[in-house]
Amino acid sequence: MYLWSIQEEAVWQEIQETGIYHCDPYRSELLQPMDKALIGKKLEPQFEAAYEWLAEQMEQRIGKRPEGVRFPVWAWYQYGGKRKSDLRKERWTNGEGGQRFVCLELEVPDGQVLLSEFGEWHVVLGGMCPIADTEEEWDRLNAFLENTDDATAKSFLHENWKRIFDVGPFKNEWTTRGEDVQATFWELKREYVKKARPFVTVSKKGY
Repeated sequence: MYLWSIQEEAVWQEIQETGIYHCDPYRSELLQPMDKALIGKKLEPQFEAAYEWLAEQMEQRIGKRPEGVRFPVWAWYQYGGKRKSDLRKERWTNGEGGQRFVCLELEVPDGQVLLSEFGEWHVVLGGMCPIADTEEEWDRLNAFLENTDDATAKSFLHENWKRIFDVGPFKNEWTTRGEDVQATFWELKREYVKKARPFVTVSKKGY
């Protein structure tokens, strides 16, 4: 399966030196504290519950995580309906100005990858809301959640969130799916990397 993953230059160097990379929560933007003064400190990562839920889904669908691995590596399967990376965009949307990144173009065995809908993943990150295809369904599901106990609500949401794995095209006045599809897998091996394209980010000050 063709994928691409945006990683810091240091990660690419690690892959070349060791032959493999596993997710480091303290390098992951969404697992870092919101307060920049705390970044890099050994704190429990934010969004930990959402990442753990996804990791459990991966274990059920593509196999157990390797020993010592907690969270997956992330990549793109498709973005904006396109199956190709665009470094013009990546230079503006990653990190801060002047940072060095690498776009790694990958071929990962299909059975080692779990695809999910990027937009709906943010519902899981929020941890409180259901995924719905219409406004009517949204109102109905939220009414149910407001009138049930916490344990039942949590169980219901964990089941409802599995809809992020439906990555087929869908669009109506309420939601869109299938244009931005992310990929997660346990290990980024050197043999998966078919091309490495370095780039430097552009400052977004003033925008």
